[in-house]
Amino acid sequence: MLSAFGEIAPVVAGVAVKGFDEKKILRYKSVSARQKSYQQFSIPKRSGGERQINAPTGMVKAFQSCVAALLAEEYTPVSCAMGFAPGRSVLTNAECHTGKTHVLNVDLKDFFTSIGAPKVEHTLVWVGVEPLTAQLISTLCCYPLKTDDGRIRNVLPQGSPASPILSNIACETMDLRLIGLSARFGLTYSRYADDITFSGSFQDIATGDRLFAQDGEFFQEMQQILLDNGFLLNEKKTRLAHQGDRKEVTGLTVTDKVNVSRSFTKNLRAAIHQMEYFIPDDALMRQVSGRLAYMKMV
Repeated sequence: MLSAFGEIAPVVAGVAVKGFDEKKILRYKSVSARQKSYQQFSIPKRSGGERQINAPTGMVKAFQSCVAALLAEEYTPVSCAMGFAPGRSVLTNAECHTGKTHVLNVDLKDFFTSIGAPKVEHTLVWVGVEPLTAQLISTLCCYPLKTDDGRIRNVLPQGSPASPILSNIACETMDLRLIGLSARFGLTYSRYADDITFSGSFQDIATGDRLFAQDGEFFQEMQQILLDNGFLLNEKKTRLAHQGDRKEVTGLTVTDKVNVSRSFTKNLRAAIHQMEYFIPDDALMRQVSGRLAYMKMV
């Protein structure tokens, strides 16, 4: 396995083959060595507050980049996983739920850091990775996070190039169970990282309301499946949209067709209007260009 990393490291991570030897990689199995190999910083969340980022550096980042590239060649996420998969995006995620009378949005708390090294190792073996390789990947791709009670938990770091594909692998059994649950109730299910969506169409709106009720059979079973896989609901971001409500999936409206939200269009118009009266700086130009490209994609 390490020889394969040495072969692709110059292409994927820009690391010289001679500097990517087995001894140098394996010394990062120690907690202290890995802790020193991460940069920690925070970025603001759209919903308020801050998101903690643990970004790997140097040899650890190179190793994780190679892991991501090698796994991407061999592993295809299940059909409901719309994030971090070729040909899938927030757009394909939203398209699954267009025109439904009911849309339930569920957010998972602390998504990446809820996935520990044992789960990463176990699920890698489950999808066919050799056990010793799975053990090494789970060790070097997880960050030693110090918990409030002083313990160390090895978890997937938000900021690692390998965390996206490893999270999809770790969530595969959960996704399959949620697909089965949805099929039983005649619903559509998709997941984009920590954003989970269920939708369905009901001639009798009250029937749909009862099905999605938090004390009902479907919701309780769904919550148990999440708990079985180590996840908790973010209750503040759990939202059921009924017939007549504005329905959104990963930031896109899905009431009649997939579209950007009114607030997105309003903010973009305001930014373009500002450019007409003031000389825009580079940051504003990049922001507007990015938003126009996003709108074109949708």
